[in-house]
Amino acid sequence: MPRQKKCPKCTVSHRIYTHAEFFQDLKNLAKTIKASDVYPQLRNIFGVPSGGLIPARYLASWLDLKMILAPKDVGTRTLVVDDIAERGETILTMCYPFQVAVLWYDEERCLFVPQFYARLKKDPRWIQFPWETVETTHEKMYIPKNKTTPLVT
Repeated sequence: MPRQKKCPKCTVSHRIYTHAEFFQDLKNLAKTIKASDVYPQLRNIFGVPSGGLIPARYLASWLDLKMILAPKDVGTRTLVVDDIAERGETILTMCYPFQVAVLWYDEERCLFVPQFYARLKKDPRWIQFPWETVETTHEKMYIPKNKTTPLVT
C-alpha cells in the first residue's frame, strides 16, 4: 500500500480504508457468518451508531436478517455490527449476550473477542472508513494542543 499523506488537520497519517477493501471484507464476513453454526439462530441485526450502520445495512441484505434500530431490541439472537473494535467499550455498554461482527479487531487492546471480524488491526494509524471524510474523522478524535497522536474520546 502506498504511503498515506499526513492529514492537514492533525498532521498524522490516517490509514485510508478504501471502498473496494470495505466491500470485499464485508462480502467475506457475510460468507463466514453464513457458514457458521450461529447463523441459523440469528433473527435480526443491529448496527452500532454511527460506524456500524453502513456495514450492518449491507449484512442485513446479504444475510436476510431484519435490521433493528433500537438497542433495547437487541437480544441473544441479534448480530451486533460495528466498524471497529479497538477497546470494545461501545459494544460493552450494551446488554450482553449477543453475537458481534466487526470489520477491524484490535486483539491487543480490545476487552472482548468478537465472534466475527474481517481484519486484525495492527497498524497504529487512525482508520478512515470509506463513508468518512477528514472532517468527520476528526469529529471522533480529540487532538491535544502540541500533540500529533490522536486520542479517541
